[in-house]
Amino acid sequence: MKVTAEKIALYSLGFLFCILLLYKAVKMSMTHDEAATFLVYTKWSIYDIWTNSGPNPTANNHLLNTLLIKFLVQLFGDHQLVVRLSNILAGFSFLYFSGRLMQQVFGPKNKLLVLLGFSLLLMNNYQFDFFAVARGYGLSMGFFMPAIYFSLQAVANSSIRSWSWAVGLCLLAVLANFSSLVFCIALLGSALLLALKKERNWRFLGQSLGIASLAALVLGLAIAPAIIRLIDFEQLYFGGNNGFFQDTIGSLARSYTHNISFLHSPKYIHWGFGFLLIFAAARLLFSLIKEKSQGPALFIQLGLSCLLASCIGHLLLHLLFDVKFLIQRTALIYFPLLQFSLISLLYSLYQVFPLAKKWKNTALVFASVLGLSLFGLNYRPNTMTEWYYNVEDRKILSELEASIPQNETHTLGIWWLFFPTFEFYLETGVYQNIQLNPHNMQLDLEQDYDYYFIDHNAERVAALSEKYERFKNYQQGILFRHKNFPIQKNN
Repeated sequence: MKVTAEKIALYSLGFLFCILLLYKAVKMSMTHDEAATFLVYTKWSIYDIWTNSGPNPTANNHLLNTLLIKFLVQLFGDHQLVVRLSNILAGFSFLYFSGRLMQQVFGPKNKLLVLLGFSLLLMNNYQFDFFAVARGYGLSMGFFMPAIYFSLQAVANSSIRSWSWAVGLCLLAVLANFSSLVFCIALLGSALLLALKKERNWRFLGQSLGIASLAALVLGLAIAPAIIRLIDFEQLYFGGNNGFFQDTIGSLARSYTHNISFLHSPKYIHWGFGFLLIFAAARLLFSLIKEKSQGPALFIQLGLSCLLASCIGHLLLHLLFDVKFLIQRTALIYFPLLQFSLISLLYSLYQVFPLAKKWKNTALVFASVLGLSLFGLNYRPNTMTEWYYNVEDRKILSELEASIPQNETHTLGIWWLFFPTFEFYLETGVYQNIQLNPHNMQLDLEQDYDYYFIDHNAERVAALSEKYERFKNYQQGILFRHKNFPIQKNN
């Protein structure tokens, strides 16, 4: 195999992604929802997990994610890296198939486009975060990207084997997170229509439709009990009603550019992403009319069809059934689809722009370096945009335990927001001289604790200050100590 500068850059980028992902998964404290998944949902039976039949079911029980955590913890123990392992592997899957997809689409003739497309798909800090936490969102992305790759292979080669892989991976993506359903329908529907346009291989189309129909039936029967429970307990509340651009695109744009506040203006969001969607529609129409369904043109047709069909699907669900628009993490799969639109735009400009090839290549290298630089500047190994308040949990517990004499146990009251994370580290035996208060959504001012940890909310600080005094300040909150400390010795 010939070693080229482009291959070195591609493999180096992949290696960097893996190292940064592993480091973040080890360095970052467990967040509220993933700790709650471990503490609550993995303790249910497999049947209760699958049907969401345990006590107080919520949408935070991402079926496949919970089952994988339960299985891995039983095999390898309850270290946080093990709890997060399935999502880390999903990140590796996303990495691998992003590279394979770009290589398949642009091939050896456009190596710098491969590199640019690869870096655009990977270097998104908000998206990256979800491969480092034990939630269903990153897991779903890890299945969806190879589903795109195999869908493209299926259409290009009329391959039932590739189609079966695509359908199976879409099923897993939905089981990992229900919000992937519309995206998967859009992907498979677009692939079938493109196969019909390409050569009208009726045998392939019939078999593909049969496999997809069977898969839809199996999926419907599999997730119906869990969906019914979520509806009965009114748990499908996370979303927006302001509009597709305001809620879905707006929340993604703000998350993507969280450190560039001036870009959070609706003007920039609507114009920027509106342009991408309008370009996607125009470029798709041109490609369908003028270009054969092969090579980069087939990628453009499938990627942009999936993007636009997903947008239309979510709009129709809202208009017909009053389903809330996806926001933030639930809309995560829009990121690679929007990047497909951007990659298609850059590829089109590369094809038609009247510049010498060396200047075009220089521009591609510059764009790749710029994207990598922005990713590096926004890389935060100890926190994430979505759950920014879990920053110093292990530091707080470590410093507190270090101050406790070896043969003593001190009690700790805690504000509910931090409870699951603290409880995770105490239950898994990382810290052993601290006894946590029972879970309480309100400040527990009746019971006396040696210490109490809360956020910086002024009202709660004032209420707690009647019985406690500030002991130590942290970025995510304040550790108080009881004025009559230590409680056990003075009672």
